[in-house]
Amino acid sequence: MKDARMKGACMKGACMNAPLHHPQLISRQALSALLHSPQRGQSAWWQQVARLGTPLRTPLADGQQQLTFLWRDPQGNAAQSETWALYIDMYSHTPHLTRQLTGFERLADSDIWCWQTVVAEHWLGSYLLLPVSRNALPAPDGPAERRRWWINLMPQQACADPLNPVPGYDNGSGVPLSAILPAGLAADSLSLSAPHTTIHIEPRRWQPEPDSPEYRLWHYRPAPAAAPANSTQQAATVDNSASSARPLVLLLDGHYWACSMPLFAALAEMTRNGQLPPAHYLFVDAVSGQQRSKDMACNGDFLQQLIEQQLHPLQQQGLISAAPQQRLIVGQSFGGLAAVYACLFRPDQFGLAFSQSGSFWWPDPAETGDGGWLVQQLLHRNHCPAEHQQRLRLEVGEHEPDMIGVSEALHRALQDAGFHSTCQQVPGGHDWLCWRHRLLHGLQALLGEANQPTANTPATHQNPTRKTDSL
Repeated sequence: MKDARMKGACMKGACMNAPLHHPQLISRQALSALLHSPQRGQSAWWQQVARLGTPLRTPLADGQQQLTFLWRDPQGNAAQSETWALYIDMYSHTPHLTRQLTGFERLADSDIWCWQTVVAEHWLGSYLLLPVSRNALPAPDGPAERRRWWINLMPQQACADPLNPVPGYDNGSGVPLSAILPAGLAADSLSLSAPHTTIHIEPRRWQPEPDSPEYRLWHYRPAPAAAPANSTQQAATVDNSASSARPLVLLLDGHYWACSMPLFAALAEMTRNGQLPPAHYLFVDAVSGQQRSKDMACNGDFLQQLIEQQLHPLQQQGLISAAPQQRLIVGQSFGGLAAVYACLFRPDQFGLAFSQSGSFWWPDPAETGDGGWLVQQLLHRNHCPAEHQQRLRLEVGEHEPDMIGVSEALHRALQDAGFHSTCQQVPGGHDWLCWRHRLLHGLQALLGEANQPTANTPATHQNPTRKTDSL
């Protein structure tokens, strides 16, 4: 099996040097003519597909569209190729791989693989392709075995769509992804294309304890609106002359927002334009999936280490505000759970939380309606709702039904307990691309609230409430 050759061809597609644009609209008649053309599979035919870009989009009634995905087998037709199956994982749309694998169909004896589906016109989401050879088949029947089979294949075989003109990205673990964007959304607005001003922040290392893993931290201070822009060196342009402390934004899963879909250029531009107030941004690495599950599962010990070893020094240096209402913690999925936990259990440190698709089912993955441990803590609260100053913003994708119920349950519990909480269903699913689309909107809204007059009580250095305690 020539795995490396097949994946290399998959990654290099025909339009990697094409100008940035969305895949073009194509009518039903034109699509039928393309798929039944006598030249189908020839070089000129593939060049036409590359100019159109994939997935091909065909408008339907009621705000829907048909997507047609086409993949060129780099080894040729069925007799020449070792590819016996081509699977797609379209986030929050195709069935979960433990229930059902979703595969392309090879058209006759050609080098063309094709798959079609219908989604809303405003669909925003990621997908990956997984070509599989005969010696890797058949896929196991059991859900757990099939999941292991898929995970083992992904590092070697998963690839982005080479005919998709939108720049690819990765899932934070090196697995390449492609994007489906609504027609009005520009790829560069999501940091999917290189900005004119490249901003690079070198991470520093943090080891909370001698036997703990080493985390990467990125600390960024965009220059305020009054500071002159400095072209390619804006990464180093910070407001060292400011005498007043700035708000703090702590971003969990910081490796993703620093490396995979970097936020630095967008934060610099929005700060320069006055859309965001000057602030300190601290991006915290998740290290690994296993460590992430440990640190972000309402872990008071990790939160205390982060406060004592990272936030306190910044506060003592006069860099960040001492007011909890000027401190925002942001997270996605497990990180969203951790952000809300930090805001509720350390109100002396965090007055603002932004959760995107928070894992509020924790600790029971089967919980989809009444909420998990955090909701139970709120239901057994022991103090007056009037004491609460925190503001919490919850967002959940309209295409992640298992997360909607627990998010709404937490929102109701927060409101009943007297917290300032909003909960909104937004376009998209459980997907970094969707979270990136909404992330800056959430920062702008909450940091705007942070600048409203409020009773700012300085952050104190108390011991954390343990996760076994109640609110």
